[in-house]
Amino acid sequence: MNGLWHRLNLDFEPISEFYQFPDSQREKAKYTDHIDEPQLINPEFSEWAYNLGLGITRIERFSSNPNYRMYIHTDNADFINDTVKIIWCYCPTDDHSMIWYDLKDEENFMEITDNDSGGTMKFEDWNAIEKTRVTITKPILANVGRPHNIENGQSYRHVVCAWFHKLKEPELDLQWNDAVKLMKDYLE
Repeated sequence: MNGLWHRLNLDFEPISEFYQFPDSQREKAKYTDHIDEPQLINPEFSEWAYNLGLGITRIERFSSNPNYRMYIHTDNADFINDTVKIIWCYCPTDDHSMIWYDLKDEENFMEITDNDSGGTMKFEDWNAIEKTRVTITKPILANVGRPHNIENGQSYRHVVCAWFHKLKEPELDLQWNDAVKLMKDYLE
């Protein structure tokens, strides 16, 4: 196990058939929205999570342009941990990568991410070393609490991702080790 991602064997989509992706041809910039209307979440997905003892904290959708390169970040914004998401990627090409990094100096992580510009730090500022990358062609369990970025290929990239919490601990995001244990029957 690499501690950063696993492909998942899931035979359902996270969102219902009622959710429509925007027309990629008219998109001009990267954006995010939250899918929090219950009728837009696939009931089969909700039931799957519940049967594992999990609640769905939120579902987000991201879209970004061809050849977009996101800054290195953690999804926790200001600290490194092992928070996970499940990520579904909807792209006409399979040349988009999610890349994780080791930081040479984790002690300065807070200083690096403490900016008001919302993540415009340069790659050099991170003093990062690429650790592993994955092309998302089916759902993955991803450790998004570790430094990572996205490099888009030749097409628009649409992503749906889900954050989870244990039903018994709704105030805490699901962490990598717990997710691997709970989802062991679905890992490739």
